[in-house]
Amino acid sequence: MEERQFYRAGEVKDKVTTKRHETFKRGISSGFHTLDEIISFKPKSTTLIFSHPHVGKSVLTLDILTSIAEREPNAKIACFSPEFRTREELIMAVIQQKIGKTLYGEYAQEVSDAEFMETIDWVDKFFIFLERPKKTKEVSTTGLTITDIFRLCREAEVEYKTKITMLYVDPMNYIFRSKEEEKMAIQDYVLYLHDTTAEFSIALDVHTIIVAHCRDVEMLTDRETGVKYYDIPYASEVMGGQSNYRGANQMIALWKVPSGMIDKSTGMPYPDDAIDVICRKAKPMGSGKLGTRRLYFNKSTHKLEEEIGGIRYSANQYYKALNPTAEPTTSANSSTTSALKPSSKFDITDIF
Repeated sequence: MEERQFYRAGEVKDKVTTKRHETFKRGISSGFHTLDEIISFKPKSTTLIFSHPHVGKSVLTLDILTSIAEREPNAKIACFSPEFRTREELIMAVIQQKIGKTLYGEYAQEVSDAEFMETIDWVDKFFIFLERPKKTKEVSTTGLTITDIFRLCREAEVEYKTKITMLYVDPMNYIFRSKEEEKMAIQDYVLYLHDTTAEFSIALDVHTIIVAHCRDVEMLTDRETGVKYYDIPYASEVMGGQSNYRGANQMIALWKVPSGMIDKSTGMPYPDDAIDVICRKAKPMGSGKLGTRRLYFNKSTHKLEEEIGGIRYSANQYYKALNPTAEPTTSANSSTTSALKPSSKFDITDIF
């Protein structure tokens, strides 16, 4: 018998009563105390992180994901990031965030063989990497649709007998469109993309983070200083425009503040290497609130830092300073360890 598509409160009374204390509960902590005031990452939900080029989207996301893995012994994070062209490059990016040392360029630091091998083992424990099929004579289409990405997550869970808790997709424009999806107007496709991501996140019990670039936007020039900069970003500048507002759950914009230019709100120059993290949309209810917090990029550690009481802390450091002996916790407002347990069953109905 087909399930009817309407209901009354009394028909779901038991479920509502059981989950009354969970419905508006905060999600997983970012690892940054100041960010936790405005954002969190609820299971079965989604986050869209967006900005102009070279602001720090990947750095912030990997900081958050590695900080979650440091606190949560049962965390399993799936990463799909085709911008990294080789397996080695993507794994090295995660290693760099975990170690907290810049591994390239002017600020590169030495890492001992023992520390490097230990970190590889740590990444192996907490991260699973998803990739596109290799192009061959038989395989001409190498892209993955959003459904393909979630199907890979499910296959990885079965293969490794584990429970994936976070999915990281970077960037959105590398999500392949099927022939049917290509027929959609771009704003309709993006709305469909967010809706499908939300449905699969619920079905697989994961939090999905999708990273997106703003579309072509011209830089501005400050008349007083000559500093060139991008203005504060809005989701309408991302592929699909206003569909992102309608379809996404939590929405986080990153703005690289124009160093040296005068901040008109304070009359002081903007600081160096500062990034404003802006919560543009806080859904589901209780996950966070609209607001802005500032982080700072440390060139030597390749990590973002928050400033509290004149001291800068990378992810998890402030909480460790507050209570060095505390048990791990992922809840943004809880002192108890979250119950992320490996799945013991792999015979659920195929949702695909």
